[in-house]
Amino acid sequence: MFNERLSDIPEPPSRQYSNNDDNNNNNNNENQNNGKSKIKSFLKTHVLIPFQEEPAIWVAMFSIFFSTFLLLILLMGGSKSIYLSRFTFEEPIKYITKKNEITFTLYGYCIDDQCSVPSMLHSFDQMPSSSEISSSNNNKKRLDVPDVVEDTTTGVTDTVTDTTTGVTDTVTDTTTEVTDTVTDTAKDIIDKAPQLLEGLKDSLDSFTPKIPSVNISGFISLPYLFAMLLNMIALFLLYFDIFTPAILIILISTILNLLGLIFNLLLFVWVFELIALMPGIGDHVTGPGIHMEAWSFLFLTIATITLIGKFGKNIISVTCKCVSRGIRNIKDKISKRNEKDDDEKEMVEAV
Repeated sequence: MFNERLSDIPEPPSRQYSNNDDNNNNNNNENQNNGKSKIKSFLKTHVLIPFQEEPAIWVAMFSIFFSTFLLLILLMGGSKSIYLSRFTFEEPIKYITKKNEITFTLYGYCIDDQCSVPSMLHSFDQMPSSSEISSSNNNKKRLDVPDVVEDTTTGVTDTVTDTTTGVTDTVTDTTTEVTDTVTDTAKDIIDKAPQLLEGLKDSLDSFTPKIPSVNISGFISLPYLFAMLLNMIALFLLYFDIFTPAILIILISTILNLLGLIFNLLLFVWVFELIALMPGIGDHVTGPGIHMEAWSFLFLTIATITLIGKFGKNIISVTCKCVSRGIRNIKDKISKRNEKDDDEKEMVEAV
């Protein structure tokens, strides 16, 4: 009886469902393993084995991919974050205008977070205007500064004098000298700030680069856009083993990237060096945009050299055959014309 009662007692829930849980865990593990195996087989079939068979082609494809990725970041982030050059204002200009820097990008310029209207045909003859640099309450700020400094330094002197009364005259003299130094320094900054601001505004309003960039401003961004599109086409052609057109396209893309890089480097000579000499301009920083352009050109150069080294002989032979066929066709046309002329002459003589 006792054994029968024990057999009638139901199992705990954990025991009732333990087999189902084990089955579910096994199924999940199998699904994960199947997913991993599919990914591994796909990478092995479409990447590893082709790379082992044709390493030069895949080196070129990876180089083109990295170049395309850099150009995409350059074009999409060129409005503010991926800049070409940045100029910070000196401290007096920062205090008066409450502005910190001018940033030049592919599509225009920014004063702090306020940017010009983005344009792929931006002309670097256009500088920020004096009204963009200054603000409506500059005079009030400038006139209030001396009073604030004098009131502050007077309060410091009175406080220190009251605190040090009865101690020594040396402490009083020292605090007086420190206060006078602070006051003189503040007044020097205040006196220089309006002159610096006026000089900066005049320089921006009358700015002219060494060489006008109005007619060639499109070279700063359009070559990178065309190069990125050509890179995508070349990747598609290389993946399907269409090599000769892909090599020609990559060669054109490399030339476009080089033209854009040269033009941007010339901007430092034509424009940015002159801005660095303006009054009120402090530090000058070269932005990440230039570095991305250089790295993109380097990757495209690697791809071009690799592909030409791999298929250069075939390209030369195909080119020679095309040229020889063209020359033969030209010779045949010339000979046919000469034969017609001879026939016409014979007919004229016969008549």
